[in-house]
Amino acid sequence: MAREVVSELSSSARQVEPDLRLAWGVSPGHDDPVTLPQAFDEARTALAAAHRFGGDGIYLYEELGIARLLLGSGDAPDLQAFVREVTGPLIDYDSKNDGSLLRTLRAFFDADCSQRTAAERLFVHHKTLRYRLGRIQQLTGLDLGHHEDRMRADLALRLLQVNAGLDREDAPPDRLGYSQ
Repeated sequence: MAREVVSELSSSARQVEPDLRLAWGVSPGHDDPVTLPQAFDEARTALAAAHRFGGDGIYLYEELGIARLLLGSGDAPDLQAFVREVTGPLIDYDSKNDGSLLRTLRAFFDADCSQRTAAERLFVHHKTLRYRLGRIQQLTGLDLGHHEDRMRADLALRLLQVNAGLDREDAPPDRLGYSQ
């Protein structure tokens, strides 16, 4: 929706001034006026992406992926939001279903994305691993067949481990820093 609105604005402006080059940085919608500074920072980060990656076009903050961490202000909330965006659905699922999706995803990456090797390391059948990976993709919206999505998920897991001290399999869910 935001892309369409901004695209119409650009088209209208170019009708008046055909040689005009426009770059847009757009934050996600915010309902609470208290979050306007956050929205401004997100839009500024998206605009920085527009300048870095091409200068002309529409860049939506939520579509920047890892680039938003590299281009952002470096504020911890941005980093936490990135980690929560990727791992939050898995943490919620694991806590409600006595699951092991986070551990499965970590094993998958540690096995260089080999399902066979990850299944062996987890002592599960390869179809179980395939099911879990499918569930991870459903919950996160990531496609583990795409390099960028794998990179986002791996980075989020590593940041989660560093921030919460989760290098142990038995770390309690409340150490993740999320309210349940």
